[in-house]
Amino acid sequence: MNRTNEYIIIFGFVIILLFLADREGWLGKIDSFLRSLTGKGDVDFQRIVEKMKTVEQLNSTNLEAIELLTKEFARIGDGDIRKLAYVFASAEHESRLGDLMTELGDRSYFDKYENRKDLGNTQPGDGYRFRGRGYIQITGRSNYNKFSKLLGIDLVGNPNLAIQSEIAAKIAVYGMVNGSFRGKSLAKYFNSYRTDWSMQGRLLMAMFQKTEYQ
Repeated sequence: MNRTNEYIIIFGFVIILLFLADREGWLGKIDSFLRSLTGKGDVDFQRIVEKMKTVEQLNSTNLEAIELLTKEFARIGDGDIRKLAYVFASAEHESRLGDLMTELGDRSYFDKYENRKDLGNTQPGDGYRFRGRGYIQITGRSNYNKFSKLLGIDLVGNPNLAIQSEIAAKIAVYGMVNGSFRGKSLAKYFNSYRTDWSMQGRLLMAMFQKTEYQ
């Protein structure tokens, strides 16, 4: 079995874990999904998208997220399917693959973000204005400003742009691939000599326990 096929199996395993907690009924389809992908010499991202469309428990919003995230990864990523699996896992945890594109809570809930210098929230109302948005959510004035500069999009002037699907995909994939979220790119964990799912495991465990990922 070549390295590409090993990555595909890892990808399938992670996707199973993602939906095992509360998306029952589709596990019977995963066998044919894996069988159709393993044995292929190259990673065909469009094939992944088409196969994921056969999973009945994914709604149209989820499928749009998968397609846009896959296309963006194919555009700026390095073809390593382990990294795409990590992007999917993060988007599922953060926004349930697009079902929850804005952080939930009434306006007073976001008072906890007020005057947070670590988030760049220095002006009254910044906590609510720059609340979490996107497939992989960005929070705080400084993060909106960062991605505005990185992507050439005025997210500070119009924070709701971050919930537009194509822009959300750009933020998610760019941030994960380049380490713009936490300062560590996916290449640190997945490369020619290392496959480190330890951070992924913590993310999945947090998802299962419905707790905040730290």
